[in-house]
Amino acid sequence: MLHKTLILAAALVVIAVTVFAQGWNIEQVSLLYDNWGMANEVAVQGNYAYIAEEFTGLRIVDISEPSTPQEIGSYYFGDTQNFAVAVLGNYAYLAAGFYEGLRIIDISDSFHPFETGFINTIGCAADVAVNGSRAYITDVMGGALRIIDISNPANPILLGSCDSLFMPLSLDIAGNYAYIADQSDGLKIINIANSTNPFLAGQLSNVDAKDVAVSGSYAYVVNYNANTLDIIDISTPANPVLTGAYLSTSYPYCIEVFGNYAYLGSGISLEIIDISNSANPILSGFCEVPGWTANACYLTNYLYSVNAEAGLQILDVTNPGSPHIEGSYNTGFACGLALEQDYAYIADYDAGIKIINITDPDNPVEISSCDTPGEAVDIAVADSYAYVAEGLQGLHIINVSNPGSPQEIASLNTAEYICNVETQSCYVYTLSNFTAVAAIRIIDVSDPFNPSQTGYYNLPDFSWYHHFALLGSFIYATADSLLLILDISNPANPVLTGSCSLPYEIRSLAVTGEYAYAGSFELYIIDVSNPTNPFITETTENYNSTKLAVSGDTLYYVDFWGVRVFDISDRLNPVEMGTCELPLMGGIFVPIDLKTNESYIYLANNFHFQIFHCSENSVNNPGFNLNPLTFNFFPASPNPFNAETKITYILPHSGEISLKIFDLQGREVQSLVNSHQSMGTHSAIWKAESVSSGIYFARLEAGDYSQTQKLALLK
Repeated sequence: MLHKTLILAAALVVIAVTVFAQGWNIEQVSLLYDNWGMANEVAVQGNYAYIAEEFTGLRIVDISEPSTPQEIGSYYFGDTQNFAVAVLGNYAYLAAGFYEGLRIIDISDSFHPFETGFINTIGCAADVAVNGSRAYITDVMGGALRIIDISNPANPILLGSCDSLFMPLSLDIAGNYAYIADQSDGLKIINIANSTNPFLAGQLSNVDAKDVAVSGSYAYVVNYNANTLDIIDISTPANPVLTGAYLSTSYPYCIEVFGNYAYLGSGISLEIIDISNSANPILSGFCEVPGWTANACYLTNYLYSVNAEAGLQILDVTNPGSPHIEGSYNTGFACGLALEQDYAYIADYDAGIKIINITDPDNPVEISSCDTPGEAVDIAVADSYAYVAEGLQGLHIINVSNPGSPQEIASLNTAEYICNVETQSCYVYTLSNFTAVAAIRIIDVSDPFNPSQTGYYNLPDFSWYHHFALLGSFIYATADSLLLILDISNPANPVLTGSCSLPYEIRSLAVTGEYAYAGSFELYIIDVSNPTNPFITETTENYNSTKLAVSGDTLYYVDFWGVRVFDISDRLNPVEMGTCELPLMGGIFVPIDLKTNESYIYLANNFHFQIFHCSENSVNNPGFNLNPLTFNFFPASPNPFNAETKITYILPHSGEISLKIFDLQGREVQSLVNSHQSMGTHSAIWKAESVSSGIYFARLEAGDYSQTQKLALLK
């Protein structure tokens, strides 16, 4: 029986996956953690918080003890965006984004929620509210309010629509009216007394309405462009009147109202506004919060907020003048992983490193962590030390001789963004990127308490696709479509010995013996037996690799949909042995790191960390199956990004193509492509210097085909 191990870095959660084999059996045995990568909205009922998490589904957190919230249940959707959630009784209702409509989850058993009903509302379901036997959905693409009968949760029925809206983002229900934040079209008031015939009853147009909450005879609206909280008298729905406004100190995004206070969430803070005098709202309290607050709700002296970076935050607002964070729940955003004996070491972007005991693959357990000051984006482990690439904070060294109690012992700051790290002998090799200079540094760690730079090599071009592999006396580095080979036999003086140009950007790289395997939109096999003259020997089409790893005679090939296992005993003729499809991130699997050892396959991306068992079957696949071209809209790279990102797609035939960027309000930011294009692979660069940090959407349209993906711009 042949066993193999594969590791990809990320955060962790238990889900079910579809697995199929072509000669090998690949069986998931466990999965650990959950990353609140895009926590979009929270609803609270009783002792539980229900979080709509983008690309993942519904998360249920026990908040009976606000200082130590604990996740107790979840329900996974592999292909939805889950923008909003509402809870009533034994059911949670999710607005599931583009072309997914309303999903109804039975939460009577909080530990084991399950989907009980679904209705496709067309367009993009952006927000949901529930009142009695009715659910109300805003369709931000169709410019409509949808009213759905949920008296039978297993069979929701569309009753009526109001189509006189622009881009409705959020809503609140009070009595016979729905109050819609219709972005640049202002506040819209819809009469919903007759569910089959809702109609526009009133509006206030001079407001850029991002979010709305209703209390008594007032609507409280986040006016995004003006950075204000607008208070609107709605006692006469046909004639809403602005009565007062509060100018925010930040960029308000969401609103919750309780009693005499409005809770205003923004990109950096929570502001508590005294609204007892509607004509003169004043700031009562202020609390900084990590990340961009996406949504918040209030319950008995606590405010529960969610955001993409920090997950669930619980704030004690008993004293409105002095709010503070009471508790939080977030497992982070893992970017790198190393394996050493019985432990997996994860580089968590926001929280340093996490150490996982993987002795029992069916039950991996986090045993410790060590926070670091920067952005932990990669990790290498050797001889009881973990070497962490910390972005602009340089290299940090952690003593892991006792995995249960890691301790940082030293660091080495650089002027560049360190994004990758490898170790060999008494040296650590780092790759810098994402700044004006891309370079390889060679660091002497013979004394881990006093690391010192020994050698330096400036890579020729700034690129988003830098990768490097270490083998013997050579470093194999990539710069866009160029493979570089550096001689490091003298660590103080790394020397370029040879290079090889490929047709596309190199997205992944693995080296074994005399061959390098470079992954892009094709798999390239490069003869590196003569480091001064590397050359392409074979090319395999239609395999879009994002990560590669080699262990003995086995190549692990990860693309956007899963893992492929190849026999490379004949280095020039890989034979596919098995495939595992992973329905993650809306059907797209984006690995961050990849390692190998023996016995198991360890997979992870930013959102999941999974353990698989891999065994040989008696029937082998005779080789690659070259499928005809199909539509593919690949994840932008890098993403998140800080200046520009590349968006790549494949067209199976020629036609009129549109690729546009939209903001959260649905407004077009930039048109990247609007022309006739031939079949094949195409790319477009979005240069985002002129727009502010935030979440954006890239939408590709080609005839009847359309697809949208989220982009995160961080400046």
